[in-house]
Amino acid sequence: MDIKKEKSLLREKCKKIRKNQNIEIISKKIVNKIKNNTHFINARNIMIYMPLKYEIDITSLLNTLGKNFYLPKCVDNEIEVIKYEKNMEFIKSNFNVLEPVSNDYIDISILDIVFIPALCCDLNKYRLGYGCGFYDRFLKKLNKKTIKYIITSKEMCYLEIPKDEFDEKADFIINEHEIL
Repeated sequence: MDIKKEKSLLREKCKKIRKNQNIEIISKKIVNKIKNNTHFINARNIMIYMPLKYEIDITSLLNTLGKNFYLPKCVDNEIEVIKYEKNMEFIKSNFNVLEPVSNDYIDISILDIVFIPALCCDLNKYRLGYGCGFYDRFLKKLNKKTIKYIITSKEMCYLEIPKDEFDEKADFIINEHEIL
């Protein structure tokens, strides 16, 4: 079977599993792990994401004092980054993701940490997303010092998942039980 087909089948499997998970409880446990993580504690500029339905929600981190938070916005099939402001306006993208209306993009070299959504990942720290490659292209552009965390549930951490040469590796995985 070719990699494209393997990835497609794994995406469908993960979407079905995820619908039956208690995302609210998993999200709260992951947020607590993040808040107690040394990288997070020491970071100043942090990029998170706005979750889709059934995706782990870490947006409660936005209430953390003393941090600057940033959100992704898809522009011409690339991720641009915008500083989060309280009461900022959002609009649903073509992918049904809430994105900032603002076009005030930042220089991504300032990011200390990027939290990356994933359908699943493997213990080698590769992730499987929705197949558009937005995050893989974005991760290639990051500073070497920017720490990349995959956010997923323990159930979605596999020994190995199919990958292509363009798939980008993260530095860590955070699930509701551990940081790998």
